[in-house]
Amino acid sequence: MSKTLNYKIQKAPQYPKKSGVIFLIHGYGSNSDDLFSFKTYLPKNLSIISLEAPIELEMGGFAWYSINYNQDFKKWSNEEEAISSIKKIYQTINILLKKYNLDFNDISLLGFSQGAILSWAIGFNYPNFIRRIIALSGYINEDLIDNFNITFKAFSSHGIIDPIIPIDWARSTIKKHINIENDNFIYNEYNDGHTVTENNLLDFLNWINKTSFI
Repeated sequence: MSKTLNYKIQKAPQYPKKSGVIFLIHGYGSNSDDLFSFKTYLPKNLSIISLEAPIELEMGGFAWYSINYNQDFKKWSNEEEAISSIKKIYQTINILLKKYNLDFNDISLLGFSQGAILSWAIGFNYPNFIRRIIALSGYINEDLIDNFNITFKAFSSHGIIDPIIPIDWARSTIKKHINIENDNFIYNEYNDGHTVTENNLLDFLNWINKTSFI
């Protein structure tokens, strides 16, 4: 059996009966503990699995791919590492779905920053695999995506004064590929930087709960 990424899990109360699942995908320099703190607020009927990136950083924490802080859009990320991480996430999800008797038809991704970028890529690259995407403070990196067929619902958000990933990157790529006028998609902006505000948290939690049974 293929080796999975490291992860933390909170099983749904009905385990070992089948449940839906939300996979949490953290940002650059963080770890599986970061977004796992959301487990208190996420729907109780879902299993929560927080994945940890495979690249250990010298300064601590982990990354899904190396970052080049050159402001040139095309040189922002190590694409080979990013594509490798996309495949590892996909493989890990499939292994864990079987291991924990999770519902293949109710898979959600919640990603922040790098995690949001990879969540978009997984949703596009594997049609009819992901049901919902919550993409926080990221953008759609076209170089990581093979096709743009949309078979998922999505909530995306960005800070207006984000100093790490400029808001123009989110605006231009998300509005290019996602019809935000469609009821299945939400794109919100918040008066903050590269973080998740309380209002942002409440908004995406409300969206998750609304779409849990649709």
